[in-house]
Amino acid sequence: MDKSYDRPCALITGATSGIGAAFASRLAQKGFNLFLHGRRQKELMERAKNLEKTYHTTVEIIIAELSRTEEMKKVEERIKSLDRLDILINNAGYWEPGFFMGTLSRFFGGNDNGSQCGTSQIHPRCFAAYAPAR
Repeated sequence: MDKSYDRPCALITGATSGIGAAFASRLAQKGFNLFLHGRRQKELMERAKNLEKTYHTTVEIIIAELSRTEEMKKVEERIKSLDRLDILINNAGYWEPGFFMGTLSRFFGGNDNGSQCGTSQIHPRCFAAYAPAR
């Protein structure tokens, strides 16, 4: 990512399509540099190139399957290494065909990695960045 920290930065998980992609477009339009997470590299690379060309912003992509702990850690490590992150939109999720409650139970019972990704890393930094001076 470009080292121009004069622009606000946002990280969006699940940014390949849908709501995550819409957030990416809106934030790029508003002048944010972006970190976009997704699982589908080709589609995410195309989205990043389009946003850079259209809105003259800097976009870095992070490819990771957040249901796998080792890949979730890759995203968390990238968050830790950032000098600036103004917004985290934690949008990643998944769906399995079948009985809804069974899918929900597996998601929250045995695989809550995706919903927690980044939150533990960014939470203290957000508060520190916007805490009133003492």
